[in-house]
Amino acid sequence: MTTLYAWNTARAGSIAYPSVREARLFHPTRGRQFFGLFDTPPPPTKRYAFHFQHRAQKMKLPYGIADFHKLIVQGYFYADRTDRIVSLEQAGDHLLFLRPRRFGKSLVLSMLENYYNVAKTDEFERLFGHLKIGQAPTPKHNQYFVMRWDFSAVMTHGDTEAIARALHDHINACVRSFITRYHDTLPQMIEIHPGNALSSFQSAVDAVSRTPYKLYLLIDEYDNFANEVMAAQLGKK
Repeated sequence: MTTLYAWNTARAGSIAYPSVREARLFHPTRGRQFFGLFDTPPPPTKRYAFHFQHRAQKMKLPYGIADFHKLIVQGYFYADRTDRIVSLEQAGDHLLFLRPRRFGKSLVLSMLENYYNVAKTDEFERLFGHLKIGQAPTPKHNQYFVMRWDFSAVMTHGDTEAIARALHDHINACVRSFITRYHDTLPQMIEIHPGNALSSFQSAVDAVSRTPYKLYLLIDEYDNFANEVMAAQLGKK
């Protein structure tokens, strides 16, 4: 076991510290930062220094990866936030995460998707057994059909009608994926309405209502296409 120290090199690692490789890490209040890793304590001028223990094996940092299942199964570093699940369940049925970009919201949704998904029951111990929530899981784990929408995939070009059509297409695609994932469990067929995705979604809700489980809907990048549309309109003025 070796103690390593890290401090912000202000992207000067190759100049001020030529023998040190830089690592792009995430600072909780300052966003992406460049840190150097050292085996000696930091100088007193480095206010945001920290140290940690590490083993001999190479740490896999999941830069740009927001897939919880992939992080755990492939052995990437994961900062355990699963203890927040208890607080989320106590907060209510309709939750809205208001955090800036790159604060890990998509990864949180992916974690919740794996935690509540009834189709992942057999993988619960593998995915969560070593994490905090795995030591004392809530009764709701693996008790939901999960559907996830990602509005960053919605096309924002064209007129209002084209954008609305793109939104319907995306939701219908998510419903089709939902059908594929749970076709062995759902007791009735879900109808896809090409021109009315809300009707498709309602058909999925009706099918789930005939089971002992409920539907958990996750919406990622919920404001993305709306912001893109407004930005495009402002750009035309």
